[in-house]
Amino acid sequence: MSEVAYKFKIKEIAESEIYSVLGVNKPLIKTKTGFKALKIRIMGFLTRKKYSEGKAYLRVEDGSGASITIETSVENQEYKEGDLLDIIGYIKSGGQIKMVDPELVIKVQDPNWLITRKLEILKRIQKMLKSRKVSK
Repeated sequence: MSEVAYKFKIKEIAESEIYSVLGVNKPLIKTKTGFKALKIRIMGFLTRKKYSEGKAYLRVEDGSGASITIETSVENQEYKEGDLLDIIGYIKSGGQIKMVDPELVIKVQDPNWLITRKLEILKRIQKMLKSRKVSK
């Protein structure tokens, strides 16, 4: 069974805490608002590519004031700087640096999807805040 990939702004990921969960081999993130997720989905523009030790490191930014690195195999060379990417994967931590271990990377042709994604994220946050008010 596959986990749900929750949509986040990259800044939410950068400011989140990472936890280990007993019986789960992937780390869990917890955002400042208290939202928890195992699998994440982010969208942003590729701003830098770097190759090292048989891996490709893709730096992605979404305009939220933060960036994140996607660690992938060197075979994924079809992406170039400026491409809009939709990434589904898991968080992993390299010391102080949070990276994404991608399960799927999709090149997005229409940049308007970034606006749609931001609205989807705002809707998730609004729904979560409303549920907190109801439960109090």
